[in-house]
Amino acid sequence: LGRYATPDVAERTQKYRDRMFIKTPQQGTATTLWAALAPELEGIGGLYLADCNQAETGIDDDSLEGVAPHALDSDIARQLWNLSESETGLIAD
Repeated sequence: LGRYATPDVAERTQKYRDRMFIKTPQQGTATTLWAALAPELEGIGGLYLADCNQAETGIDDDSLEGVAPHALDSDIARQLWNLSESETGLIAD
């Protein structure tokens, strides 16, 4: 994805560049496939997953590891949902 980053995005992510790494296509899809196919996750939703495991929670917002606290904020989630409905013109049933 980095090759398509606009200059402003590249500049904002510069502080993380030394900690970033590139995954192969197989590594990049592994967690998605695990989430879809793992019997131990059947019937379970709403988890944050990374590297074929449940991601840690409570990590600070500046970390590249785990789930940032704002990602678990239900008020922010509702605001995003409402904005998405408004911007797309689609209202979920």
